[in-house]
This record gives sequence, C-alpha cells and structure tokens, in this order.
Amino acid sequence: MPAVFITGVTGFIGGQLARKCLERGWAVSALVRDKEKVRALNKMGVQVIMGDLGNAEALRRGCGEADAVIHAAARSSDWGQEKQFWEDNVRGTERLANQAARAGVKRFVLLSTISVYGFHPPARVNEETPAAEKSYVYAETKLIAERVAAEAFANQPDRLCVARVASAYGPGSHNWTVRPVKLLREGRMFLIEDGEGLNNHVYVDNLVDGLVLCATHPAAAGETFILSDGVATAWKEFFGYYQRMTGAPPLRSLSRNQALAIAAGMELAARVSGKPPAITRAAIFLMCRHAEMSCQKARDRLGYNPEISLEEGMSRTRAWLKEQGLV
Repeated sequence: MPAVFITGVTGFIGGQLARKCLERGWAVSALVRDKEKVRALNKMGVQVIMGDLGNAEALRRGCGEADAVIHAAARSSDWGQEKQFWEDNVRGTERLANQAARAGVKRFVLLSTISVYGFHPPARVNEETPAAEKSYVYAETKLIAERVAAEAFANQPDRLCVARVASAYGPGSHNWTVRPVKLLREGRMFLIEDGEGLNNHVYVDNLVDGLVLCATHPAAAGETFILSDGVATAWKEFFGYYQRMTGAPPLRSLSRNQALAIAAGMELAARVSGKPPAITRAAIFLMCRHAEMSCQKARDRLGYNPEISLEEGMSRTRAWLKEQGLV
C-alpha cells in the first residue's frame, strides 16, 4: 500500500486529493497547522503531522514515512505581500523538497500553475513554451519554486514531477467558484473585452486524477505536465454558468483600459483598508489572454483523461453551491 505525504490538505485541492488517495487504499499523512482540523482529518483516515513548512522535524517525519510527497500547499492569490509569497511558495518548497530528497522519497510532485506562462503567452502553449520571468508575484514565486525543487533533486531528477495546474474550479474552490459567485451576487462582476479571453480550466476531480498519475506513473518521472480539462472556454461562457445559477442580470462588458483603471482604484483602496480588492490588474491581464494550453503530453504519456466536462462540472458545482447557501 503506497504511503503519501500531502501538504495543503486543509485547502481546496489538497483536501480532495487526500480523499482520492484514501479511496484508493493509500496510507495518507498530512502536514497540518490548524488544530481544529485534526479531528475531521483523523476521522477521514488521515495521519496528521502537526506543523508547518518551517518545522523541520514535522517535514522530516512526513517525508521519512512516505513513498511520495505531493506539495499542494501554497499562497495562491493575485493579491498579497511579496514577502509572504516568497516565504510560503519559495522557502516552504525549498525546505520540503530538500527534506524529501534527503529522505529518498520515490516521487516528489510539486503543484505549480499555468500562470508561469505570464500575461502574454502565445496562442498555443505546451510544456516546451518558455515561462515568463515577469508577471505577478504568485506566478513568479511558483516559477522559482519549480527551480528550487529541481535544485533539491539535481542528483536524482527522475524523482521530481511538476504539475502546472489550470484554473481549478468546483466544490470548495475560492478563486474560481466562490469568489465569482459572490461578486455576481453583489453586482460587482463584469466582463473584459466582451469576455472573449480564454479560460484554461480544470474541474477538481479531473485535476486530482492527474495528480495521482503524476505521483505514481513511471512516465511522470522527471517531467512537467499541464493539467487542465483539455479545452479552453471563453470567460463569458464560463462565468455565464455562475450568472445563471445566481439569477444575476447579464454581465456588462468593459474595455481592458476601463477594467484596469477600476482595478487600480480597488488596489489603492485595499492598501488603505487592508482588505483584498474585488479584482486586480493581474486578474484583468489573465482574463485577456487568448492562449490554449495543451494537456496532450499528460494524455499521451500518463493516460490522463479529464472525463468531467464543463457542463457536468458546473452541474456538480451548482449542487454544492446550493448546499452552501450561495445560490
């Protein structure tokens, strides 16, 4: 029975991943810093190791007992202090990867992001497309995290696998489910350039299936994969699902410059209030991209098959949102 050590298990992706691994009969341990989450995790069957990415002893315990380590913990946002992103995304990855390398884990899976391709990627993107050195702090620190993980496994690069994750939505997703739904309910959502930009999305169950393959498949050794639903959808169609769920009126559209001006004002107010802005300039640039990011490599080499369509994924998401009282 494989043993896997997961970080970020109290978050959206990490939690779903832990459930999938347990369903497969794996022994699952997890790094947890919130004592209030321990009972629920233990009830699921997760072995809890108390600590965070700065706790060397906790990392040593987790890595020492694992065949695979899946690093899902990250500061994932388009807003925040740069030093926090560096500490969580770069230094945290560095500590964990170095410990995993010393412990001799068979596979270290790092969750990265398609945002590493920046604000202006080409129309067709795959794993060979150069990453963008400059974009916004989350993407920049995730790209550096990929590099520090590669340095940790420089002597045995086949033990590392990097998963560049698309916009993950579904039950539990804040960035691409709860946040847009709340903005719609508040009347603060709008489209940019008629919503013609492309969203490379991934339903959480499809993503988790891909991550399990990254952790177990021989062909994943030493490789980087884009994990998505295999299609790119215009933002007007993607957000249209949420608009219909909430009963909000049709979304108005702004030009890129209009949207950037509004976002700049919100960012300025956020610096004064300390509350995150409803939308940022980084989000505007991301929603103006017209790139299709291919997961064909994962299909060909791993047998990755994102079975849940956008229509089915949104149907499941709507059921969850109703349970939460959000629609």
